[in-house]
Amino acid sequence: VDSRLGLGQGFDVYDDKLAEGQAFKPLNAERKAEKVYAAFRRWFESVEKPPFFCWVHFFDPHLPYDPPAPYSVDFADSPYDGEISYMDQYVGQVIAALREKDLLSQTLIVLAGDHGEAFGEKVETGHGVFLYDGTLKVPLIFQAEGHLPKGAVIKSRVRLIDIAPSILDLLGLSVPSEIQGMSLLPYMAGREKKDLSTYLETYFPRENYGWSELTGFVDGDWKYIKAPKPELYNLKTDPQETQNLLGQEGRNAELLRERLAETSAKYSSGFTASKRKLNSEEREKLRSLGYVDQTAAAPSGPLPDPKDMVDELRMNQRAETLEMEGNTTEAAKVYSRILDLNLRSPVNYVNLALIQAKMNHFDEAVRILERGIAALPGSVTLLSRLAHTYMAMGRLQKALDAWQAVLVIDPDYFDALLASAWILDLMGKKEEARGYFEKALAVEPENKFLRKNYALNLATMGNLKEAIGIYERLKQDFPDDYEVLQDLGIALGYAGDINGAIESLKAAVGLHPTPVAYYNLTVALKKIGKIDEAVIYLKLYLANPEDEPEDKIRGAQQELLVLEKLLQ
Repeated sequence: VDSRLGLGQGFDVYDDKLAEGQAFKPLNAERKAEKVYAAFRRWFESVEKPPFFCWVHFFDPHLPYDPPAPYSVDFADSPYDGEISYMDQYVGQVIAALREKDLLSQTLIVLAGDHGEAFGEKVETGHGVFLYDGTLKVPLIFQAEGHLPKGAVIKSRVRLIDIAPSILDLLGLSVPSEIQGMSLLPYMAGREKKDLSTYLETYFPRENYGWSELTGFVDGDWKYIKAPKPELYNLKTDPQETQNLLGQEGRNAELLRERLAETSAKYSSGFTASKRKLNSEEREKLRSLGYVDQTAAAPSGPLPDPKDMVDELRMNQRAETLEMEGNTTEAAKVYSRILDLNLRSPVNYVNLALIQAKMNHFDEAVRILERGIAALPGSVTLLSRLAHTYMAMGRLQKALDAWQAVLVIDPDYFDALLASAWILDLMGKKEEARGYFEKALAVEPENKFLRKNYALNLATMGNLKEAIGIYERLKQDFPDDYEVLQDLGIALGYAGDINGAIESLKAAVGLHPTPVAYYNLTVALKKIGKIDEAVIYLKLYLANPEDEPEDKIRGAQQELLVLEKLLQ
């Protein structure tokens, strides 16, 4: 649901801040339902009247299953169900919010899951690897008071691609011809009952394990899965998908394979992903950074069928479980065995390096990642993880070199842009840093950490007017962020707006007192002649200067003597 992947297009507000203030969005991050609801509620308070459209994405339930109390107690034996129950509480609160504003009777609500969950029925736990019904079937609920039959249950097979045309049809709007799917109103009215043909795909095995992707097609009672070893199931007689009938039902398999090919050809964009070829200057820059031929071609040849990799899948799931349980030593051993089995998957190097870093074995993590880069040149996944690891070690020049190598391959890679800006800024290369800050803002303009550091960069370069404008917008977006108010106050003081500086700095200490705010308040108050108040804040500064430099503290002590004499 990352806006950087284009999902934010068309929305007036797109809130995908998983951890406020963090520079980088962590892997597999999620927001608890209460925080998702809080974000919805803040937005909803600004809604004065219909029409409006809102998508509320609840991340629960996902691995690891960790519902908060009391759900963790009530569902101790089934934490997955606990996460569902916990999430359901906030689904109810969204509905209650609509009712409070007397909008429920005017609102169409659509509740849908984006995938199911497997619990080892076919080895897999979680979802993504296979295309069996356990992870494909999801709830789909439409509610519109007075417009849809209450309590109706539709058993026909429909698809998530049918949601958009159904919403448009319910609202009396025309459905653009390029939209896939069809309106489900005839099903809701009881006029239609046939199962809809369904296209299936998962590229998770390829992207995460280096195994073959899977695609499939369901029509009537039959499901066909295209794989290195194809599968065919009769879902009516074998709903658990235990008997592959490909050998007995060759004609059915061929018909579904053709339908799959037709559907894929009809709806695919025709775009073929390929690595950008580097020019000689870019290749030379990579060599200068210590990374040779980073855009070598990926290995060719057929990829293994995920069905044939279930032992490796079990090992991955075992390692993930050990890691979630905090048993990092044993998890590292399993991740190491997985890597030995499959040296062509970048994720295998990353998983082992991450667990080593978690145990503070950073040099070993670097060794593993460099081994992966040697085996898989051109892997942005490995290069970016190496750069992150160097940053965690405080080896900023090495991190910068790795990030620059990433940007040679992918000039819009956000983490590389932001990290390069931040490191260069720390190194005092302010102008160069500014360019990277601005490129990063073009990719992720809502990033709070980025905006704050860009404003600070501008302020320290003397561009106070521009910096203050950014701080003012940050203040509007994050009125309770004391750091924003503190930095705004300091910038206003340097710009000569002393009263504005005092107002902002006092607001900052009201939220969270810091020595920096106290000190700058002292300076500002002295400038407008409020010596008695300046003394109060300077004493507060000296009472707890925390990590302030010793020479600054000694200077403040001398200044206090001077100010107190002025008051005599």
